[in-house]
Amino acid sequence: METAARSLVELHQNLHETENVIGILERASQELTTIINWDDSVRSNPLRGRQLSSISEQLAIERGRKTSLARQIERLETRA
Repeated sequence: METAARSLVELHQNLHETENVIGILERASQELTTIINWDDSVRSNPLRGRQLSSISEQLAIERGRKTSLARQIERLETRA
């Protein structure tokens, strides 16, 4: 039982960290989008589009991780 409790605490910590990463990525995406929309020279730079795509990919990964962690937490909490 102690191991399950420890695992649950770790999962909650991982979930919190994942939520923080999602927040950072969302802010970065918003800021980069704003910069691209304001500056014609940045808009025409293909690197910026790739950066935005990369952020979007990372967001999708982290959101999937968040869902997975939430499901694991739910399973452990229902067993307790």
